[in-house]
Amino acid sequence: MAHIHEKTDFTVAIFVVHNEKVLLIHHRKLDKWLPLGGDSGCLTHHRFGSRTRS
Repeated sequence: MAHIHEKTDFTVAIFVVHNEKVLLIHHRKLDKWLPLGGDSGCLTHHRFGSRTRS
């Protein structure tokens, strides 16, 4: 993943709320339920198939 600066890395967490429910993803390694998100690059390919610009 490309980094904007060698000492700085940006991350993002997105909370999707619908009908008073929150979408969370189970992280297998951490064994925790977490919001969508991750490391932001200049141009990323979301695993659900959409292409997004950060």
